Amino acid sequence: CMVGNLGQEVGLLPEGFRDTLEQIFLDWQSKLAACLSAAQACGELSRRADCNELAAFFWIGWEGAVLRARLVKSDNPLNTFIAGYLRGLPQ
Repeated sequence: CMVGNLGQEVGLLPEGFRDTLEQIFLDWQSKLAACLSAAQACGELSRRADCNELAAFFWIGWEGAVLRARLVKSDNPLNTFIAGYLRGLPQ
């Protein structure tokens, strides 16, 4: 995605971009954490799960999977990551 691409080039961008990109990632992370919290409330995710940590792990891993998918020109890294992430969610 464009945000991930810019993040990889942050050293070449004006200083303010770093903070803006970080805020975008944190916003995405917060939205996913809220979804995971909703899953906890419905009993679909363990109450012991740290939703913020799981959301951070997702976005860190997803960006790596996107990079790898581009490298190998295949969606296999994306599929592998999401399958592993979902299997690892505490029930």
